[in-house]
Amino acid sequence: MRDGFNKISSSSLFLTELIISLFFFAITCAVCVQIFARAYLVTKRASDETKAGLFADSIAQIYISCGGDLSRIYDEFPNYCIMSKDDSQSTGSIIICLDKDFNPIMSPASDINETANNTYYETVITTKLVYADDLYKDYSDNSRLGYASDACIYVFNTSHTHELITGEDAKDAASPILQIPMGLYLGLKKEAAYE
Repeated sequence: MRDGFNKISSSSLFLTELIISLFFFAITCAVCVQIFARAYLVTKRASDETKAGLFADSIAQIYISCGGDLSRIYDEFPNYCIMSKDDSQSTGSIIICLDKDFNPIMSPASDINETANNTYYETVITTKLVYADDLYKDYSDNSRLGYASDACIYVFNTSHTHELITGEDAKDAASPILQIPMGLYLGLKKEAAYE
């Protein structure tokens, strides 16, 4: 009789240990899944930031080489840009819609709703003509005479909203992937940089 009791007791103890082991294994699996999910999100974000940085850098180089002239920047991407500008060449914004691989989307102005649905990322370049002294007062003890272009390049992930962010809204839009403020000294005459 005592031998049967020991077998039942050993079986119960073994079953209890097995249940506890399975419980800890389930907790460990849940933690590991969360770690891998978070690692994937961090990797995706880093990849997006790298690609956004490369694209924004190429836009910044064009911006500098064009002297901040929106028309000339638009001419570099004529089939890919949506442009809104003021009467001057140096105030306004350009939107470039990008697909999931950070390639510009062709002819975004033809059907804006279709473009918004196909846009994963969006680059917005905003620029405004300002007095150089106002723009550079925090950076230099010397005052600069003339004008400057105060610009910013934003890159947004718009895949979850399917709505385009306009140039006016870019400054107030939540959490861009990348934001590059830039200033470009234009000289004493507004028109000098565009001749």
